[in-house]
Amino acid sequence: MVVIGVTGTDGKTTTSSLIHHIIHTCLGKSVFIGTTGILIGKEWMHGVTKMTSYDPMQLQSILSKARKEGCKYAVLEVSSHGLEQKRFNGITFDGAVLTNITPEHLDYHKTMDNYAKAKQKLFHLVEQNRSSTTFAILPQEDAWGEQRYKTMNFPTKLSY
Repeated sequence: MVVIGVTGTDGKTTTSSLIHHIIHTCLGKSVFIGTTGILIGKEWMHGVTKMTSYDPMQLQSILSKARKEGCKYAVLEVSSHGLEQKRFNGITFDGAVLTNITPEHLDYHKTMDNYAKAKQKLFHLVEQNRSSTTFAILPQEDAWGEQRYKTMNFPTKLSY
């Protein structure tokens, strides 16, 4: 299964939903897992939690069900909390998208630098894949995104 993670302060749900729709329409059956719930193809399953990022056992169970139902692609909303709490360990990400980074969850992360480093963990998970098809999509008008664009190596790297 090709897995794409979307992280950022704002726009994760919208971006993930758009990516899921495009992939499902143009490439084949896909699953979306995020804040609004779970969408396998065009069929909604209500989320098992109100959190953006599911615990690892729930997430693996959902991905297994999606694969059994013929999904070849997965689009996941990826929160900073989920990354810090290692909820995505064991998932092989093929691509990562960063929407933006603005002050949020500083009660948890304490500093903007810590928050940005938490978001960066998604891109490190993609780097661990070592596939020649991994990719990153980063915003050039966001200082954190621009920095990641300049310093991280991916076979395909796009800025917007």
